[in-house]
Amino acid sequence: RISQIYEGTNGIQANDLVGRKVARDKGREVYNLVDEIIIFIDASSIARSEHTLILCKNLKIAIKELTRSTDWIAKTFIENPDYVSGSAVHYLKLLGIVAGGWLMGKAAMAAEQNKDKNPTKVTFLNSKLLSCRFFADHCLVEAPMLSELLINGDAALNLLEESHLK
Repeated sequence: RISQIYEGTNGIQANDLVGRKVARDKGREVYNLVDEIIIFIDASSIARSEHTLILCKNLKIAIKELTRSTDWIAKTFIENPDYVSGSAVHYLKLLGIVAGGWLMGKAAMAAEQNKDKNPTKVTFLNSKLLSCRFFADHCLVEAPMLSELLINGDAALNLLEESHLK
């Protein structure tokens, strides 16, 4: 029973996100968030180590996929809200991954800046950088898959007719 409740809640929240938040304003707030993240990446100079270079690279790819998905929702929801709603959970996860990548970037920037100031905490700060690297390697790389699932993942399901299920 718990997983059914959990999945139901995810579906409700995801459909609220794509329908009431993203589609209603044609993605404006998501595009504003994307702009803010890009400004952060460009202005912060966090790409100082191998770990932060990979984080920035993967975050930029994830942002591209979030923008692609947001464009698709803004265009498709008006004509076919059911088609968008069927994959809304993928968008919810994609947006969460991008936001998480942004926060990991902020954490990486703080760790990089404090390594020089706090030599006694270098081990701790290096562990923060490794956490950011892990997120880049294991979570941000899911963005292209989630975007593809959102946009094309329900194509076969939308072709199903009731007679196919008998």
